[in-house]
Amino acid sequence: MTDFDPQNRDENVDYYLAKLDDLMKKFSGITTEATSAKQASLAL
Repeated sequence: MTDFDPQNRDENVDYYLAKLDDLMKKFSGITTEATSAKQASLAL
């Protein structure tokens, strides 16, 4: 990457924060169920 300049990064932080917020909303039900579910044991 010859165009990379560590002193002047071109990251769109607002865009990625919005994407993370959307993903958190999308998967919030799954993570809530997973943390509140009790672990079952198998009778082997």
